[in-house]
Amino acid sequence: DDQHLFSMMADVLIEKDGRPFPDYSEFQGKPVNVDGPTQERLREVLAGRRKICMYDSKMHAANDVVHFKAEENEERLILPFYAFMFWEDWRQQLFAMRFVRDNLVYND
Repeated sequence: DDQHLFSMMADVLIEKDGRPFPDYSEFQGKPVNVDGPTQERLREVLAGRRKICMYDSKMHAANDVVHFKAEENEERLILPFYAFMFWEDWRQQLFAMRFVRDNLVYND
């Protein structure tokens, strides 16, 4: 349910659970487990950010391909795509990352 995920993100942003907004240093050397609770994985992804791209039903219905444009100044996107995306189901996230790793090749 998309609303559940957006609600969870809002809870992190407003510090609903009483913890301060996450900072990068919280996770350096101690990352959240890939199969950890969704809220904890979301806190890690949001560390230092106020907005991320969530692959929800609206994005799924509107796009056959998700493309991150990085060519305004002929610059390249150096970060992996999953640095900008979050999946509520960690199994789907692993599938997407492995699919890209194993099937897409970038030729310069």
